Amino acid sequence: MRRFFLLVFKGEQHGQIDPQSRTEAIETWACRECESLLPGHEPQDVRLRAQAPMGRQPLMGSFSLFVGFFRRPFLEVVCDGDIDRHFHWAFVLGQNGKPYRDWLIAVGRRRIALRGSDMPIHNYCPVCGTLRYVSRGGFFLYAPPEDVDVFDALAGQLVVTEPVMLRVSEQKWYKLNITEIPVAPEPLDDFGPLPLRKEPPDTSTRPE
Repeated sequence: MRRFFLLVFKGEQHGQIDPQSRTEAIETWACRECESLLPGHEPQDVRLRAQAPMGRQPLMGSFSLFVGFFRRPFLEVVCDGDIDRHFHWAFVLGQNGKPYRDWLIAVGRRRIALRGSDMPIHNYCPVCGTLRYVSRGGFFLYAPPEDVDVFDALAGQLVVTEPVMLRVSEQKWYKLNITEIPVAPEPLDDFGPLPLRKEPPDTSTRPE
């Protein structure tokens, strides 16, 4: 049986996207309701709020858009050198418009729902149909696809298989937390199977 591991940053720092850059994203590639990547779109470069060096951590979430910030050397290890195979990505720019050498925003090509048994709630975005799921704990996976090794768990979190975890753990990444996530034979939250996306109920609210 395959084993799966959650990769998260143990600190509080998040990427802070410039408000104008966020507005541009909402007008082009990000959902105006849930701020996730719209189906059929690619992320574009985003600009930070302040000209400051990014931290040493390998990954983190964003305060503005539902994307992850990742150090490129870390993603290259996760993806065994082929980032394009596993992620949609774009550059992170400073206030001067120049890209940071080691930082990207990225959204996994394959997503997974990190589900939980402690007060779980879920719904679907009325604009783009993306599953939105929150739980306080008791995390588990249900029916992960057999042919995928790297999953986007949203908000700058990744779920990876054991071979990927072993490759990542060979290097000492700053404040990287690696936790094994069990695979439940049946959903522990009583929600049953949950598709990652549903068609919005009102066609007038669908993204263009």
